[in-house]
Amino acid sequence: MTSTIDFNRRNPGETEAEQRLTEQLLRDLRRQQTDVLSQLAAIEAASDAVVTVPQPDEVAAMLNQLGELIGNAATSEDETQMRNARRIIDALTGGRIELFQMGERKKSQGWLQGRFTVDVLSVAIAKLTGVRLVNDAGDQLEVVVDYRATKLIDEQANEAKRLWDQGLLNKQIAQQMGCSPAYVTKLLHHWFDSRGLPRPDGRRRRAHLQDKQTDLPLYKQLADPIVQLLETGLSNLAISRQLKTSDATVAKAIKWWYDSRELPVPFAADRRRKMLVQAKAMYDNGKLIKDIAPKFGYTARGLKLALLEYFAELGETMPDGRSRRGNAGSGESANGHNDPDDE
Repeated sequence: MTSTIDFNRRNPGETEAEQRLTEQLLRDLRRQQTDVLSQLAAIEAASDAVVTVPQPDEVAAMLNQLGELIGNAATSEDETQMRNARRIIDALTGGRIELFQMGERKKSQGWLQGRFTVDVLSVAIAKLTGVRLVNDAGDQLEVVVDYRATKLIDEQANEAKRLWDQGLLNKQIAQQMGCSPAYVTKLLHHWFDSRGLPRPDGRRRRAHLQDKQTDLPLYKQLADPIVQLLETGLSNLAISRQLKTSDATVAKAIKWWYDSRELPVPFAADRRRKMLVQAKAMYDNGKLIKDIAPKFGYTARGLKLALLEYFAELGETMPDGRSRRGNAGSGESANGHNDPDDE
């Protein structure tokens, strides 16, 4: 390569065009020479270095640190942070990010697309061991970023599609989004068209829906307040009595609420244990069984039996209610205990 550089120096060409081409060729050759020399130096340094294999937690900590540095620099005005982040990005991308014009050559139809390759493996090894590997294209990941401003119709289409996936009719979606059913149809068409997907047949979809009513079913109307009461530790039966509905409706509402949000439906055993934890805490604070039981939809005898079993499970002995109660009346604390809720 050195001889090629020397030859072009001695023979730059006769015309101005030939000289410009020779000058560009010399720049490319010098850059290639610098890269080769850098790689040779890295190989020589690696052959002399004693390499210690890092532990998995060290690798994870280092990668998390790099991510935090780049993330913090994105919103920081500190020049030191920004320089450090820029060095990391240059190391990961090789300092080369290409921009391409995409879309149609019409107003508001085109956008810029950035493309670059990321070599996380080489950077991680260099950070942890001090040895820089020769770049291997097989270890690099190509990243493509479209620089496009988010449009309101895209956000609305995503929301409409989310509700559509829950099995709601267009009219129901329109009620929740505060628009017309025709506009919901437009949003759904936009969602599918923008992704190159075929538009679904609305009539065929409606035939397979479980709920074809345009009015929201009762269990869906009650789902939010039911889940709020569920969080307080109430049983299905206690919730149904409070909301004046059936326990079957309560169970259906709970399942729908969690399923529609792709969350696991809480098991009855977990809910009962949560209730017992709360009831025991109230009992330990001096509350009487007869005052605790109604809060969870239990009879006094039913809650006492449940607490006896729970105390035994914890390896504790439940205090005797008669000796513990003393002269306390309904709504009062036993044996001088103070309940924080009453203060």
